[in-house]
Amino acid sequence: MDLSYAAAVKLDMLRSGTAQVRIEVINPSTQAYAVREADKDRLSSGSTSKPSARTTYPSAENTAEPQKTPVHGGSTYLQAGAFRNQDSAMALRDKLVNLTGKPVNIDSLDGLFKVRIGPLADPNEVHNISELMLQNNFAKPQVVYF
Repeated sequence: MDLSYAAAVKLDMLRSGTAQVRIEVINPSTQAYAVREADKDRLSSGSTSKPSARTTYPSAENTAEPQKTPVHGGSTYLQAGAFRNQDSAMALRDKLVNLTGKPVNIDSLDGLFKVRIGPLADPNEVHNISELMLQNNFAKPQVVYF
């Protein structure tokens, strides 16, 4: 099972890459329970703003605020994570800026804060950054196109 960075931290498996887990089926009748449990799983105790419409924020180094992903037709990004907690997304953004030296953006949509690296110019750059992340114990990012 592939996990987000936040889930790997929660399960204390960043270094080992594996962990024993228990999987529970969640059906619509238990969705309220799942939401309550997910709220407990925050990595930090920051604000929990839930925008009702798509809000995006562009990457800016050394800023405390999330930034929109600049969207240009045909742009390629690596999505490194998606969080319910804005502070967790911003912490990952800061780590990835330091690791990659590339712009790292946060998009907010329906209560999720998506951390994206890019735009990336070519497939080699996408591959190299993906490998760099894996070598530094980050989860494998998802390639996204706009």
